[in-house]
Amino acid sequence: AGNGDEPVNENGAENRESLHEENNGDHEEDECCGVRYTLETQVLKGLSDDQKKFHLEKMMKNIGNELRKELSDEWKELSAELVRLNIKKLKFTAKVVEAANDLRS
Repeated sequence: AGNGDEPVNENGAENRESLHEENNGDHEEDECCGVRYTLETQVLKGLSDDQKKFHLEKMMKNIGNELRKELSDEWKELSAELVRLNIKKLKFTAKVVEAANDLRS
């Protein structure tokens, strides 16, 4: 990616289709990432590493492909919202710092 041969859109971003083809092998792993993270950090957090691994594999098998994709999409939306909130928080912090610096001047 990014070697100049890929088609780009009017904003200079790579064509979504070429990115899709390139990342097609990672698609299933990507779908599992948010689901796996949530299970590890929220559901199985009190277990030993061995217990966690055993239950995680079992739970991931129990979640069907369609539901896993649905949950993954929801995880991506939550992650994007978190990024937006963090940006707002940083902008607010910058305003507070700017206001505090203006008072010192």
